Amino acid sequence: MAGEPQTTVLVVDDSEAISKALRDVLTVSGYAVRTAPSGERAWQIMETAQIDLIISDLKMSGMSGIQLLKKVKEKHPSLPFIILTGFGDMDSVIEAMRLGVADYLKKPFSINEVLQVTARELQHSKQLLAAPSATVASSEAAALLASGRLPRQYTLSAKDSERLDSVLSELRVQT
Repeated sequence: MAGEPQTTVLVVDDSEAISKALRDVLTVSGYAVRTAPSGERAWQIMETAQIDLIISDLKMSGMSGIQLLKKVKEKHPSLPFIILTGFGDMDSVIEAMRLGVADYLKKPFSINEVLQVTARELQHSKQLLAAPSATVASSEAAALLASGRLPRQYTLSAKDSERLDSVLSELRVQT
């Protein structure tokens, strides 16, 4: 990876222990990591730094993870956003999915799961940037890429569709 810019992950959690654990694991895995103790601080970091993926707690004082997700998706619709939470309720899951959350992980989470989701979402993001949808004319695609906005179009494989159905079914059972 010499010569390639390092991928930057922003970890947003009001728990210092969780932020530190995620920062340490992601750093050892080769990512540059920024941390923020609140949604407000995360938004400030987003204003000045190039962020490739966000991992955010759902429930925080001040700006919640959902509120941060809304702001991020308005300005950077293709930026992968992962929510971690110990409080999974169906309404927040549905709202996060409608807003375009990449994944929703429940605490306690396994480090391997976080690393797998992070790698998968970063790879997916790179693929989107490398090959814009064929339904968008090339001049439109260039304009969208230059502005940082990609069309909201999701193509799920049969496996991903089954996984999504399975996750939703599990969430319905839990609630």
